[in-house]
Amino acid sequence: FVWPNSLRRLARRRVCSPASYPATRGISLHFRRHLPTHPDVKCCCSAAIKTLIILHRTETTNSSAFWRTQTHQASHNSMNRIFSSLLYKLLPGRCVICKGHSHRQIDLCQDFENELPTSPSPFMQCGMTNLTRSTQNRVCGACIAQKPSFDRTFCAFTYISPVNLLIKEFKNGHNLVFGKVMSQVLAKKYKATLINRPMPHLLLPVPLHKNRLKLRGFNQAVEIAQVVSDVCHIKTNTRACSRSKDTADQKSLPAHLRKDNVAQVFRLNRNFNGYRIAIVDDVITTGSTVTALAELLRQKGASSIEVIALARTPRR
Repeated sequence: FVWPNSLRRLARRRVCSPASYPATRGISLHFRRHLPTHPDVKCCCSAAIKTLIILHRTETTNSSAFWRTQTHQASHNSMNRIFSSLLYKLLPGRCVICKGHSHRQIDLCQDFENELPTSPSPFMQCGMTNLTRSTQNRVCGACIAQKPSFDRTFCAFTYISPVNLLIKEFKNGHNLVFGKVMSQVLAKKYKATLINRPMPHLLLPVPLHKNRLKLRGFNQAVEIAQVVSDVCHIKTNTRACSRSKDTADQKSLPAHLRKDNVAQVFRLNRNFNGYRIAIVDDVITTGSTVTALAELLRQKGASSIEVIALARTPRR
């Protein structure tokens, strides 16, 4: 049986992660590899899949210019919420940490989301924690002394336990459900910041070299960007930027060598004159990677550049 592309596209809307199931990239992958082998869900698989295909065909039929107009954007968003709600009715959310029911449309319960470490009042430009928590001082001394190439940084979490363990499991353990859930929280928080300011024209995930991509099997920045794109309705471009050199892993290098490690490793195949670009990455430590990419974007005409990441490493 060949799974239709319509179901694969619909499956990107969420990840199912019951405690007894392996973590997967999406519902279609979950169905294709795991669900048929579980006797407790065999009986509902066929009906669920048929329902999803019919609903997605209906949505695809209605996804004409009529739905893309500004007047009917609210109706289109309502349809998306209905589909998402239906998916969670068929496959209820289960917290990836405590394994209990999440009771909401995300595989993370509210209690554990509240426990994940965040920076209460970060500096606007670099994303570092503002220890004074002053709303007037939005730029730290380091950014004043040496202005970064990007204008704004937004990180959902602080890179300490358990966030660092979840991200390591996401990247190195190939447990994509952790990345999906954390990206959903990131997207929800980031969307709240777009109320009183223009949103970026484009999301640009930090690329991996083809050798690293072949070894890992996925680009974590692309996985994060896809979730942010779905929630915030911002286009993602995964082909505009490439990595020309297979450099050493940044986390294995001391801070003073990281800047040289990513020097002239990125290539852009187009101009971005007047574009507002958001660079997407998983973790920001010294900022060398996003700085190198931001400098290249400035040369290509980007009007404003911001950085979106799951976590920011605290000052030592």
